[in-house]
Amino acid sequence: MTTEAGTPQAPAATAPAGGVPARKQRTRKRLIDAARELFNEQGFYDSKLSDIAPRAGLATGTFYIHFSSKEEVFHAVMIEVLAELQNSRPGVSTSGERRPIDSIREANASYLRGYQRNARLMTDCSALARTLPDMRLIKTEIDTVFENRLVGAIRHWQETGVAFDDVDPVYAANALAYMVDRFADEFYVFGKPYDEDKAIETLTLLWARSLGIATDR
Repeated sequence: MTTEAGTPQAPAATAPAGGVPARKQRTRKRLIDAARELFNEQGFYDSKLSDIAPRAGLATGTFYIHFSSKEEVFHAVMIEVLAELQNSRPGVSTSGERRPIDSIREANASYLRGYQRNARLMTDCSALARTLPDMRLIKTEIDTVFENRLVGAIRHWQETGVAFDDVDPVYAANALAYMVDRFADEFYVFGKPYDEDKAIETLTLLWARSLGIATDR
């Protein structure tokens, strides 16, 4: 099921008398939380479907009342991740009250820390998106959320003379986002021995200098 904007959503329950759907939704949420924890620890491919219900404190058969496969519950997990990214990650501010370099730094710090919390999920979502249409929709929506914010900021900075005006904002936003994303993958998934504060500062300077944004004011 998808929204009008194309974001996949879990089907809503119809509520008969007695509050049964509410209980079912709570059970379903327990399964999603357990699956998210498991996938983040072991990765999608190495996680066993049979471990999800016991981790949630439920009988193994309970899983199949709510989900038919590991892919389906992973899809539900990524819907939650998408909602969190949409609601919690600050965009690059275009307010005149803050220096652009400070806004970029805050956005990079927020993204890296959010990626760390969901590192394996993000990596596995990208891999699964190559073959599963529902997962491709989730990945596209995540990418679009970030792209729209970054493109808007770059355009604003170009219009106000803060950034180079001969750089295409869509291409620049995606190229810089891919740089940060790949760096985060090497850092948090593959365990490169980086220092987080130094990583944030370096990525911020690269971001600003590539766009012609002053780093000292």
